[in-house]
Amino acid sequence: MIAASTINMPRVTRSSSAAGSMGGRFRFLQQQTGNSVAGGSASIDSAKLNQAFELSRLNGGNPQTIVANPVHAKYFSAMNQSNNNPVVTRSETTAGNYVANFVSDFGDQAKIVYSYNMDKDKIAITDPGLIRLRPMENSAFTDEDATPSGADYVQRRIL
Repeated sequence: MIAASTINMPRVTRSSSAAGSMGGRFRFLQQQTGNSVAGGSASIDSAKLNQAFELSRLNGGNPQTIVANPVHAKYFSAMNQSNNNPVVTRSETTAGNYVANFVSDFGDQAKIVYSYNMDKDKIAITDPGLIRLRPMENSAFTDEDATPSGADYVQRRIL
Protein backbone atom coordinates (compact mmCIF):
# COMPACT_ATOMS: atom_id res chain seq x y z
CA MET A 1 0.00 0.00 0.00
CA ILE A 2 2.76 2.47 0.86
CA ALA A 3 4.62 1.62 -2.36
CA ALA A 4 1.45 2.16 -4.41
CA SER A 5 0.75 5.42 -2.58
CA THR A 6 4.22 6.81 -3.15
CA ILE A 7 3.97 6.12 -6.87
CA ASN A 8 0.42 6.86 -8.03
CA MET A 9 -1.62 8.40 -5.21
CA PRO A 10 -3.34 11.68 -6.12
CA ARG A 11 -2.79 14.53 -3.70
CA VAL A 12 -5.93 15.49 -1.77
CA THR A 13 -5.81 18.31 0.75
CA ARG A 14 -7.27 17.36 4.10
CA SER A 15 -10.51 19.14 4.92
CA SER A 16 -13.66 18.59 6.95
CA SER A 17 -15.11 16.52 4.10
CA ALA A 18 -11.96 14.82 2.75
CA ALA A 19 -9.53 12.59 4.63
CA GLY A 20 -6.63 13.83 2.54
CA SER A 21 -3.84 11.86 0.89
CA MET A 22 -0.24 12.40 -0.06
CA GLY A 23 0.70 13.05 -3.62
CA GLY A 24 2.51 10.17 -5.28
CA ARG A 25 5.64 10.46 -7.39
CA PHE A 26 3.72 10.70 -10.66
CA ARG A 27 1.62 13.57 -9.35
CA PHE A 28 4.82 15.60 -9.18
CA LEU A 29 6.44 14.16 -12.29
CA GLN A 30 3.38 14.98 -14.39
CA GLN A 31 3.46 18.68 -13.57
CA GLN A 32 4.03 20.76 -16.69
CA THR A 33 7.72 21.32 -16.01
CA GLY A 34 9.03 20.04 -19.32
CA ASN A 35 10.79 17.15 -17.59
CA SER A 36 9.19 14.39 -19.64
CA VAL A 37 10.00 12.60 -22.85
CA ALA A 38 7.15 11.25 -24.94
CA GLY A 39 7.88 7.74 -26.12
CA GLY A 40 4.78 7.38 -28.24
CA SER A 41 4.07 3.73 -28.89
CA ALA A 42 7.77 2.87 -29.31
CA SER A 43 9.57 0.42 -27.05
CA ILE A 44 12.00 1.68 -24.46
CA ASP A 45 15.38 2.24 -26.06
CA SER A 46 18.67 3.82 -25.10
CA ALA A 47 18.07 6.88 -27.31
CA LYS A 48 14.89 7.84 -25.41
CA LEU A 49 16.51 7.09 -22.06
CA ASN A 50 19.54 9.22 -22.93
CA GLN A 51 17.21 12.02 -24.02
CA ALA A 52 15.47 11.84 -20.61
CA PHE A 53 18.78 11.78 -18.73
CA GLU A 54 20.02 14.80 -20.69
CA LEU A 55 16.79 16.69 -20.00
CA SER A 56 17.04 15.88 -16.31
CA ARG A 57 20.64 17.10 -16.14
CA LEU A 58 19.81 20.31 -18.04
CA ASN A 59 17.10 21.03 -15.46
CA GLY A 60 19.40 20.45 -12.48
CA GLY A 61 18.45 16.85 -11.79
CA ASN A 62 20.66 14.04 -10.55
CA PRO A 63 19.03 10.92 -12.06
CA GLN A 64 20.03 7.76 -10.19
CA THR A 65 17.08 5.37 -10.39
CA ILE A 66 14.80 4.13 -13.14
CA VAL A 67 11.47 2.87 -11.81
CA ALA A 68 9.51 0.67 -14.21
CA ASN A 69 6.81 -1.98 -14.30
CA PRO A 70 8.23 -5.53 -14.55
CA VAL A 71 6.77 -5.83 -18.07
CA HIS A 72 9.53 -3.41 -19.12
CA ALA A 73 12.30 -5.80 -18.05
CA LYS A 74 12.36 -7.40 -21.49
CA TYR A 75 12.95 -4.01 -23.14
CA PHE A 76 15.87 -3.20 -20.85
CA SER A 77 17.31 -6.67 -21.40
CA ALA A 78 16.93 -6.24 -25.18
CA MET A 79 19.37 -3.31 -24.99
CA ASN A 80 22.00 -5.83 -23.94
CA GLN A 81 22.43 -7.10 -27.49
CA SER A 82 25.87 -8.63 -27.05
CA ASN A 83 24.99 -10.29 -23.72
CA ASN A 84 28.28 -9.08 -22.36
CA ASN A 85 27.18 -7.84 -18.95
CA PRO A 86 25.21 -10.49 -17.08
CA VAL A 87 24.36 -9.95 -13.44
CA VAL A 88 25.02 -13.12 -11.49
CA THR A 89 23.43 -13.05 -8.05
CA ARG A 90 21.83 -16.47 -8.02
CA SER A 91 22.92 -20.01 -7.32
CA GLU A 92 25.28 -21.83 -9.67
CA THR A 93 22.40 -23.95 -10.96
CA THR A 94 20.47 -21.03 -12.44
CA ALA A 95 21.26 -19.69 -15.91
CA GLY A 96 20.28 -16.41 -17.52
CA ASN A 97 21.00 -12.72 -17.28
CA TYR A 98 19.15 -9.47 -16.93
CA VAL A 99 19.86 -5.75 -17.02
CA ALA A 100 19.91 -4.21 -13.53
CA ASN A 101 21.64 -0.89 -14.26
CA PHE A 102 21.70 1.62 -17.08
CA VAL A 103 24.66 3.89 -17.84
CA SER A 104 23.66 6.93 -19.87
CA ASP A 105 25.82 8.56 -22.53
CA PHE A 106 26.49 11.27 -19.92
CA GLY A 107 27.96 8.87 -17.36
CA ASP A 108 24.88 8.64 -15.14
CA GLN A 109 24.63 5.19 -13.54
CA ALA A 110 21.03 4.41 -12.71
CA LYS A 111 19.75 1.34 -10.91
CA ILE A 112 16.62 -0.16 -12.48
CA VAL A 113 13.90 -0.93 -9.92
CA TYR A 114 10.79 -2.84 -10.96
CA SER A 115 7.44 -2.37 -9.23
CA TYR A 116 4.01 -3.75 -10.13
CA ASN A 117 2.62 -0.46 -8.80
CA MET A 118 4.03 1.41 -11.80
CA ASP A 119 1.85 2.03 -14.82
CA LYS A 120 2.66 -0.25 -17.74
CA ASP A 121 2.97 2.70 -20.12
CA LYS A 122 5.39 4.86 -18.07
CA ILE A 123 8.80 4.75 -16.49
CA ALA A 124 10.26 7.29 -14.06
CA ILE A 125 13.85 8.43 -13.82
CA THR A 126 14.34 9.88 -10.35
CA ASP A 127 16.79 10.84 -7.65
CA PRO A 128 15.73 8.80 -4.60
CA GLY A 129 17.58 11.22 -2.34
CA LEU A 130 14.88 13.79 -3.06
CA ILE A 131 11.96 11.53 -2.17
CA ARG A 132 10.61 11.79 1.35
CA LEU A 133 7.78 9.95 3.01
CA ARG A 134 6.29 11.42 6.13
CA PRO A 135 2.92 11.15 7.79
CA MET A 136 0.29 13.82 7.44
CA GLU A 137 -0.28 16.12 10.39
CA ASN A 138 -1.68 14.24 13.41
CA SER A 139 -1.44 10.94 11.51
CA ALA A 140 1.81 9.27 12.56
CA PHE A 141 2.60 5.83 11.17
CA THR A 142 1.75 2.99 13.53
CA ASP A 143 1.94 -0.74 13.25
CA GLU A 144 -0.33 -3.45 14.54
CA ASP A 145 -0.31 -7.20 14.74
CA ALA A 146 -1.57 -8.85 11.55
CA THR A 147 -0.49 -12.43 12.27
CA PRO A 148 -3.12 -14.93 11.09
CA SER A 149 -4.52 -17.21 13.77
CA GLY A 150 -2.37 -20.33 14.14
CA ALA A 151 0.56 -18.97 12.12
CA ASP A 152 4.09 -19.90 13.19
CA TYR A 153 5.44 -16.44 12.31
CA VAL A 154 4.81 -12.81 13.21
CA GLN A 155 3.25 -10.42 10.70
CA ARG A 156 2.82 -6.66 11.20
CA ARG A 157 0.75 -4.13 9.27
CA ILE A 158 1.79 -0.48 8.89
CA LEU A 159 -1.05 2.04 9.15
